[in-house]
Amino acid sequence: MKIKTTLFKYFVSILIFAAPLSMLAKTSFKGQVVYNNENRTPLRGVEVLLKNTDGVIVASQFTDENGNYEFKNIEKAVYVVDGRYDAEPGGVDFEDLHLILKHLFGVIKLNGISYLASDVDGSGVVDWNDYWHFLIDWFMKGEEFKGGKWVFLSRIVDLTGTGMKALQTDIMSANGDGVGDFEPGTKNKNINPELIYAGTISSSSTDYYEIPIKYSGIESVGGFGIVLNFSDNVVIEGITSQIENLNYSFENSVLRVSWINTNLSMSTLDADAPLFVFKTRIMELEPGQQVFSLSNESHLININGDRIDGAKLTMPQIVSEIENTQPELKGIYPNPVRNNAKIEYKLAVESDVCLTLYNSNGQKIAELVRDFQSSGIYLVDVNVNNLNLVNGTYVYRLDCSGEQKYSESKILVVCQ
Repeated sequence: MKIKTTLFKYFVSILIFAAPLSMLAKTSFKGQVVYNNENRTPLRGVEVLLKNTDGVIVASQFTDENGNYEFKNIEKAVYVVDGRYDAEPGGVDFEDLHLILKHLFGVIKLNGISYLASDVDGSGVVDWNDYWHFLIDWFMKGEEFKGGKWVFLSRIVDLTGTGMKALQTDIMSANGDGVGDFEPGTKNKNINPELIYAGTISSSSTDYYEIPIKYSGIESVGGFGIVLNFSDNVVIEGITSQIENLNYSFENSVLRVSWINTNLSMSTLDADAPLFVFKTRIMELEPGQQVFSLSNESHLININGDRIDGAKLTMPQIVSEIENTQPELKGIYPNPVRNNAKIEYKLAVESDVCLTLYNSNGQKIAELVRDFQSSGIYLVDVNVNNLNLVNGTYVYRLDCSGEQKYSESKILVVCQ
């Protein structure tokens, strides 16, 4: 009986001693979530998921403002680190579509986070379905990518040894952004194209007009996504273009046009021809009404697939018949002028035009324009260095002669 009691006490002591040993079999590790493996772009508010090998979530943490997270007091085991994110993504454009095209033609081979981000339909393979889903469903129809908004480069961590106490890097990207050019907190890092009006068309509620959209720039265009918002009194009948495989739609007061060069580095566009021409009718146009505006979704890429910063698109301005009866010196911008500026004026009918620059003493500095010009809106470049202008006040004067006589002067200030 004494022997049994001793054995029982010994067995109990083993259990009591073993309990703290199991409690001590814990570890921890730290990590940081960044955008596309860029240390300068940590992501805040990412939910990092710790899963067991069966895919069951055993713990989760949200990243702080520096993208850091830490799992403490977890079992020593093999885990899968995954993540999910609810913020609105950005930075997806035709640079990324061009990257998919290069991959499909075997010019490059996507891997890692770029491959995951390019699999926009979430099928596990980057193929032509992703290309068309990107070009048509996403850009033209405004649908979400089937693969979701964000992708996370999940990894396996083995914590059965000493653990991973050093900071580990995890990578997340917006779905579709294979290039990885998105910086959190901004839409994108590029300058949107500018819409410039060249010439005018006097509107009539019964007539249709063909409106050309032209690209004005040095770089050869390799693709574009152009979005024009228009007012409710605009009717669009159709689009023609030098481009055979142009994609377009016009509904809900939005005109969307897209194209990408499938010949990759070979230019296929006639630089002197419009990108496209749309046929439209304007009903009951009010004086001063702007019927078209360029959305900030619009962008162009060159034949190498790089975004064209500061691209310029031109189209004629549609004005009411009342507006189109008088010439006008519209002004200069920016003013004051530091380096370069543009003087804008409008001609209602063809005229002999003289645009002259004077100093504050009334002395002629330069004739910026002396020409016979047709009706339309004109922009004249003013370069401070080319004209040898010093800081001070100047006067520029527009004189028109012919069917309509017109003279007007305005002030220009140089401040370098």
